[in-house]
Amino acid sequence: MPIIARVIETLSEANAARDAVLRCGVPPECVSLWSQADEAGGVRGNFLTGDCETGRSEPDEYDRKFKDVDTGARFTLSVSASDEQMPSVEAALAASKRDGQ
Repeated sequence: MPIIARVIETLSEANAARDAVLRCGVPPECVSLWSQADEAGGVRGNFLTGDCETGRSEPDEYDRKFKDVDTGARFTLSVSASDEQMPSVEAALAASKRDGQ
């Protein structure tokens, strides 16, 4: 069976794409969705990168310094489908991408 793989920026878009593929009749066991996030934490806004100024501690310092955490995660959707299903799967993924923008 052919395989289609897509890298998707957000979890909501990835879930929408997965749901669209499942509506095409592709069995759930033929659809995989996984995160490429790093278990070490966010790329920005975490203790490792700092994103902070040096100085005295203030009561709201943590929130001020680390409020904008960006995980930088991307999601990979992989679909294994029959040759007959491929056109509808491709169309569903294209429509899902248009709807998500």
